[in-house]
Amino acid sequence: GDKPSASKTTRADPVSSQSWVFGTLGTATGSPTNFSFSNTGNVNVTLAVTTQSGCTYPVVKPVNIISPPQANFTASPLAGPSPLTVQFTNTSVNATSYQWAFNDEGNSTSTQVSPTFMYQNLGQYQPQLTAYNAQNCLHAFSATINVVNPVVEVALSGLELQELQNGSFKPAVTIFNHGNIPISNLGLLIDMAGPVIRERVTQIIMPNTSYRHVLSFEFPITNDMSYFCIEAEMEDTSLSDNKVCMNFEHPFTSFAPYPNPSNGELHVDWIMKDDGMV
Repeated sequence: GDKPSASKTTRADPVSSQSWVFGTLGTATGSPTNFSFSNTGNVNVTLAVTTQSGCTYPVVKPVNIISPPQANFTASPLAGPSPLTVQFTNTSVNATSYQWAFNDEGNSTSTQVSPTFMYQNLGQYQPQLTAYNAQNCLHAFSATINVVNPVVEVALSGLELQELQNGSFKPAVTIFNHGNIPISNLGLLIDMAGPVIRERVTQIIMPNTSYRHVLSFEFPITNDMSYFCIEAEMEDTSLSDNKVCMNFEHPFTSFAPYPNPSNGELHVDWIMKDDGMV
């Protein structure tokens, strides 16, 4: 006859909920879930799974939070004539390796930390640095390099004397860069109807931008001061807008013609009291 047999029946106990504990930083429910870690370091993350029968099964895993790489660099010069040799200085942080793409005609690249590269032809280029950390996380940064036939054109405008509480005055002037290369370390000559002071502008003024420069000194306006002028020490395409003045006494003040001797073009500056401009 037939032999008796035994069988075992198991019933599924499906998961009904998931709960997360991210160290002491916070909690979440559901799966998948997202959590933002605000600081670096090791955090024990606990996942507790609860079934329909009420059983709970926890698991703990350590998570190491690291700082991501931040790519950055400076380039000098940012513009100039061809061929233009540019020194790239890597200022990235939290990175262990680097990939440069100079985006020239030959698609040149480099893995040096701070390379030097020569752009042979006129044009605008976008070199890019990609920084990687040990976990292969990455971040990219780019800049603009202009290889041009240089045009230098500086203009001064908006001269004013800002009166201070002690009764003295602090001069300020707006510097325009109408050329196609950056202006750096610009010299200014300050003529106070006799004494002449030289001051350097440390701000780099990019092409087609302006910079409001407040001079570093202050002075009282005395009875013997008839005018005040600021002149840019720059040989550019137009000398007529390199100087601005204010007239304190006379309705008309003129200056000696320049250059002397002349190269065929002679400039004469004067100050009208009404508009205060050269």
